[in-house]
Amino acid sequence: MVLYVALAGGATWAAAVYAAQTVLPAVAAVSTVAGVALAYRGQRADASNREATRLQMRADLTLRHNQSFSDRYTAAVRQLVSDQAQERIAGIQALVRIADDSDRDRSNCLKYLCEYLRFPASPATAPDAVGQDLVRAAALKELTDRLHPDHLGFWQEAEIDLSGAELHDMDLSGATVRGIRLDRCTFHGAARFEGTDFLGEARFSGARFAELAWFNGAVFKDAAWFNETVFEDGARFGGADFQATAWFNAALFNAPARFNRTTFHGEARFNSARFGEAARFTGAAFSGAAQFDAASFTGPARFGNATFAGAAQFDDATFAEVAWFNAASFAGLAQFSEAVFSDAALFNAAAFTGVGQFNGTVFAQEANFNGAGFAVDAQFSDAVFREVVRFGEAAFHGTAWFGDVVFSQAAWFGGASFAGVAQFAGARFAAEAQFGEATFEDAARFDKTVFDGPARFGGATFNAAARFSGASFAQAARFNGAFFHGGTARFNEAHFASDAWFTGVTFEQAVRFNEARFEGATRFDKAGFASDAWFLSVRFTEPPTLPAGCTLDPTTGLLSCGGA
Repeated sequence: MVLYVALAGGATWAAAVYAAQTVLPAVAAVSTVAGVALAYRGQRADASNREATRLQMRADLTLRHNQSFSDRYTAAVRQLVSDQAQERIAGIQALVRIADDSDRDRSNCLKYLCEYLRFPASPATAPDAVGQDLVRAAALKELTDRLHPDHLGFWQEAEIDLSGAELHDMDLSGATVRGIRLDRCTFHGAARFEGTDFLGEARFSGARFAELAWFNGAVFKDAAWFNETVFEDGARFGGADFQATAWFNAALFNAPARFNRTTFHGEARFNSARFGEAARFTGAAFSGAAQFDAASFTGPARFGNATFAGAAQFDDATFAEVAWFNAASFAGLAQFSEAVFSDAALFNAAAFTGVGQFNGTVFAQEANFNGAGFAVDAQFSDAVFREVVRFGEAAFHGTAWFGDVVFSQAAWFGGASFAGVAQFAGARFAAEAQFGEATFEDAARFDKTVFDGPARFGGATFNAAARFSGASFAQAARFNGAFFHGGTARFNEAHFASDAWFTGVTFEQAVRFNEARFEGATRFDKAGFASDAWFLSVRFTEPPTLPAGCTLDPTTGLLSCGGA
């Protein structure tokens, strides 16, 4: 028997229940007549037929069940309309006992119970206002208790809809819920969902948690919806398991948000989410796409040791305090284009298996990528580094794009390895540029690069073409002990405004300094030239120091060594 009393918005609970009291006996009477008619038709068809006998017995049982249900249900509803809180609590308890006793009628009782909790609280002057908080608390406890597998009356198939309700101290820790709708709910007091097993969709969109929200160890086996949810006093999802899409778009975290060691098997969508204090995703695992586009992190953002198996999208995100991505693993595309890091950005030992995109990204404070590994392209075109940037011993296996980048403070690439093209053409180093002991396996392109501070390439190894044509060095340029093993090294039209030291450099292929300008001390002592060295139309403010036994022909611009 389907029985559900709809509650009209704006009515008091007592008025709504009155309708139930009036309708129930009539419904029971209709059910009785229907049952008798069914039995009569069966008997008339064939009095000796066993099927008729079975129908008669079934009709009798139905009549008795319906009458019993109607009587108990009516009594429970009458208690719920009482002015006495204890009487209303007794009505709640009677209603849930009906649900415990009858699987068939449980859904109707459950709907009624949820409707009671969703119904707005009565005004303080209403007859049923006295003790209503106690009654609501009792109703919520009766409901939540029966969502635990260890309860004798466990409602395994219950679908809960408390959308828009005002809920106090809700505790579903360890519960198993088939499906639950808590959209637009307001949670007063701690809301506890620790270890809760959500078998179906869990909907919290637009909800507001006035105090701490606990979801540690919760399991979401279907989609989890937290879009535009407000967490006023902290959200704890440590160790939670999201097995389908997790929706947190435009969610607001006004206190620390903890997702440490949380697992996201589907997509994790935090687009436009706002984190007012610390956001902790340390050790979190993202199997699907992790979307944080346009998210804002007002407090520290901690993603250290996090693993991103799919795309990691942080385009246009803003980080007001320190952003930790140390030892994070990016297996797919890592997108940070146009993101703004107002404080330190730490990517030390991070592993980028997919393309790392930082095009147009602004690093207002130090940016550390020491020991980071880029398996394919690393794209930093048009990025802005306003403070010290460190790529010490970083490994670039694909193309490293730093064309037109502005390094406002020291840039450290000491010991870095570039297996693909190193593209720094048009970049500007306003302070020291450190590439000492770096290794370039493919072309190193520094054409028209501007070095306003000291440029240090001591001990660097160039195993392919090295291009510095049109580069300008405002302060000392030191290439002492560098090795040029691969293609031609080109410094055509380069401008050395201060000292240029190439002491002990080895050029195994041709080197060209045509039309270069040297305005400080120029040293090539102990350098080795295994092929042609061209200095056509070069201008030296001071006579260069050449290797012993080498002379420079001013007409041809060729350097001759050892009488060759």
